[in-house]
Amino acid sequence: VDFIPTTALLQTNEEGTEFVELETNLKLESALMNLAMPETNYFIIDIGNDSSNHAVEINAVCSLPIIFDADRDRTYPLIVKIGNQIIGSQNVLHKMKLDFETYLTSYYGIVVCSIDAHGTTGREKEFETVIATEGDGSATILGDYLMFVEFLLHGGSVLANRIDTNRIGSMGDNQGSFIALRMLEIFANR
Repeated sequence: VDFIPTTALLQTNEEGTEFVELETNLKLESALMNLAMPETNYFIIDIGNDSSNHAVEINAVCSLPIIFDADRDRTYPLIVKIGNQIIGSQNVLHKMKLDFETYLTSYYGIVVCSIDAHGTTGREKEFETVIATEGDGSATILGDYLMFVEFLLHGGSVLANRIDTNRIGSMGDNQGSFIALRMLEIFANR
């Protein structure tokens, strides 16, 4: 199992040498050894250039079902998780998690993916320009997610040709729920 959280004190005079381990989480690790966990893939996607002709990249994460096999001719449902789009928030985090998305992936074989769209951490400056020209910036955030889904369906990811185009959904919270509904509307009209 990857990413079991531990806590340790480090010595500052010896390049971060561990002084004492406070919590190993051996009980958690032992409990998870017999539980199949979904594979989590982190990657960066180039989505083209912005209005200043600078390359725009977005961080992405996808949790793959335990039964996922890229070599088999099988498709999987997709849920795009649209997080809180408040400026400075972050959706793609490299951390262990046991949450609703893990449940969907583990028990129902659903691929769950998310991105750091415009306005998330590290992308605030470019988003300020978008807000100045568009108003609330929802169309730009929606565009990020739509490009992401197109990348998953047809791009260079392990999921290309593995997503069931009749079973694509989205879920979100706060402003993400508005964008999730707009996404569903667009996909329903295709």
